[in-house]
Amino acid sequence: MRPPLLEEDSDFLSPSQRTVVRDLLHSSQPNAIRGALLALTNIGGNADLPALRRLASGRSTVADDPLLAREAQETIARIEERLALQTQTAILLRAASQPDSGAGQLLRPTIPAPNKTETEQLLRAGRSPNEAEP
Repeated sequence: MRPPLLEEDSDFLSPSQRTVVRDLLHSSQPNAIRGALLALTNIGGNADLPALRRLASGRSTVADDPLLAREAQETIARIEERLALQTQTAILLRAASQPDSGAGQLLRPTIPAPNKTETEQLLRAGRSPNEAEP
Protein backbone atom coordinates (compact mmCIF):
# COMPACT_ATOMS: atom_id res chain seq x y z
CA MET A 1 0.00 0.00 0.00
CA ARG A 2 1.27 3.45 -0.92
CA PRO A 3 1.55 6.20 1.72
CA PRO A 4 -1.20 8.83 1.57
CA LEU A 5 -0.66 12.07 -0.31
CA LEU A 6 0.43 14.89 1.93
CA GLU A 7 -0.38 18.59 1.66
CA GLU A 8 3.20 19.20 0.47
CA ASP A 9 2.55 16.85 -2.47
CA SER A 10 -0.19 19.11 -3.78
CA ASP A 11 2.25 21.26 -5.76
CA PHE A 12 3.55 18.24 -7.67
CA LEU A 13 0.17 17.12 -9.02
CA SER A 14 -0.89 18.16 -12.51
CA PRO A 15 -4.50 19.14 -13.22
CA SER A 16 -5.07 15.81 -14.98
CA GLN A 17 -3.79 13.89 -11.93
CA ARG A 18 -6.14 15.87 -9.70
CA THR A 19 -8.99 14.98 -12.06
CA VAL A 20 -8.15 11.28 -11.71
CA VAL A 21 -8.38 11.54 -7.91
CA ARG A 22 -11.66 13.48 -8.17
CA ASP A 23 -13.09 10.91 -10.62
CA LEU A 24 -12.54 8.19 -8.04
CA LEU A 25 -15.37 9.78 -6.05
CA HIS A 26 -17.76 8.53 -8.74
CA SER A 27 -16.52 4.94 -8.50
CA SER A 28 -18.82 2.08 -7.59
CA GLN A 29 -16.11 0.67 -5.31
CA PRO A 30 -16.26 2.03 -1.73
CA ASN A 31 -12.53 1.44 -1.15
CA ALA A 32 -11.62 3.55 -4.19
CA ILE A 33 -13.84 6.34 -2.87
CA ARG A 34 -12.24 6.09 0.58
CA GLY A 35 -8.79 6.34 -1.02
CA ALA A 36 -9.86 9.46 -2.90
CA LEU A 37 -11.31 10.95 0.29
CA LEU A 38 -8.05 10.28 2.12
CA ALA A 39 -6.05 11.96 -0.65
CA LEU A 40 -8.44 14.92 -0.98
CA THR A 41 -8.28 15.54 2.77
CA ASN A 42 -4.69 16.68 2.22
CA ILE A 43 -4.60 17.93 -1.38
CA GLY A 44 -8.22 18.86 -2.14
CA GLY A 45 -9.27 22.34 -3.13
CA ASN A 46 -12.24 24.41 -4.27
CA ALA A 47 -12.59 22.41 -7.49
CA ASP A 48 -13.17 19.21 -5.49
CA LEU A 49 -15.91 20.55 -3.24
CA PRO A 50 -18.91 20.08 -5.62
CA ALA A 51 -18.17 16.36 -6.11
CA LEU A 52 -17.59 15.93 -2.39
CA ARG A 53 -20.88 17.68 -1.57
CA ARG A 54 -22.73 15.32 -3.95
CA LEU A 55 -21.18 12.36 -2.17
CA ALA A 56 -21.94 13.83 1.26
CA SER A 57 -25.60 14.39 0.34
CA GLY A 58 -26.00 10.74 -0.71
CA ARG A 59 -26.28 11.46 -4.45
CA SER A 60 -23.53 9.15 -5.60
CA THR A 61 -22.96 5.74 -7.14
CA VAL A 62 -22.88 4.19 -3.65
CA ALA A 63 -25.70 6.24 -2.17
CA ASP A 64 -26.67 3.48 0.25
CA ASP A 65 -23.46 3.84 2.26
CA PRO A 66 -24.01 6.44 5.03
CA LEU A 67 -20.43 5.96 6.27
CA LEU A 68 -19.06 7.30 2.97
CA ALA A 69 -21.37 10.31 3.20
CA ARG A 70 -20.08 11.06 6.71
CA GLU A 71 -16.45 10.66 5.57
CA ALA A 72 -17.15 13.04 2.68
CA GLN A 73 -18.57 15.62 5.12
CA GLU A 74 -15.44 15.34 7.26
CA THR A 75 -13.26 15.75 4.17
CA ILE A 76 -15.20 18.87 3.16
CA ALA A 77 -14.73 20.34 6.65
CA ARG A 78 -10.96 19.70 6.56
CA ILE A 79 -10.56 21.17 3.07
CA GLU A 80 -12.56 24.29 3.98
CA GLU A 81 -10.53 24.70 7.17
CA ARG A 82 -7.24 24.40 5.26
CA LEU A 83 -8.42 26.83 2.54
CA ALA A 84 -9.51 29.35 5.19
CA LEU A 85 -6.11 29.09 6.86
CA GLN A 86 -4.34 29.60 3.52
CA THR A 87 -6.49 32.67 2.85
CA GLN A 88 -5.71 34.12 6.26
CA THR A 89 -1.97 33.74 5.80
CA ALA A 90 -2.15 35.38 2.36
CA ILE A 91 -3.79 38.57 3.67
CA LEU A 92 -1.46 41.52 4.13
CA LEU A 93 -2.13 43.61 7.20
CA ARG A 94 -1.80 47.38 7.43
CA ALA A 95 -1.92 49.84 10.28
CA ALA A 96 -5.35 50.71 11.62
CA SER A 97 -4.46 54.39 11.74
CA GLN A 98 -2.04 56.59 9.84
CA PRO A 99 1.11 57.72 11.68
CA ASP A 100 1.16 61.35 12.84
CA SER A 101 4.01 62.37 10.51
CA GLY A 102 3.05 64.64 7.63
CA ALA A 103 2.92 63.29 4.10
CA GLY A 104 5.66 65.64 2.88
CA GLN A 105 7.96 65.12 5.84
CA LEU A 106 11.24 63.31 5.24
CA LEU A 107 12.47 60.72 7.67
CA ARG A 108 15.81 61.09 9.45
CA PRO A 109 18.20 58.27 10.27
CA THR A 110 18.37 57.28 13.93
CA ILE A 111 22.17 57.00 13.83
CA PRO A 112 24.58 59.56 12.37
CA ALA A 113 25.90 59.02 8.85
CA PRO A 114 29.36 57.43 8.69
CA ASN A 115 32.28 59.82 8.24
CA LYS A 116 34.62 59.71 5.27
CA THR A 117 37.14 57.32 6.79
CA GLU A 118 34.49 54.78 7.66
CA THR A 119 33.17 55.00 4.09
CA GLU A 120 36.67 54.46 2.69
CA GLN A 121 37.14 51.43 4.93
CA LEU A 122 33.88 49.97 3.71
CA LEU A 123 34.84 50.45 0.06
CA ARG A 124 38.40 49.15 0.29
CA ALA A 125 39.15 46.32 -2.14
CA GLY A 126 39.81 42.99 -0.53
CA ARG A 127 43.14 41.21 -0.63
CA SER A 128 43.90 37.58 -0.44
CA PRO A 129 45.69 36.48 2.77
CA ASN A 130 48.84 35.55 0.76
CA GLU A 131 49.12 38.98 -0.88
CA ALA A 132 51.68 41.38 0.63
CA GLU A 133 50.58 44.79 1.80
CA PRO A 134 51.70 47.73 -0.45
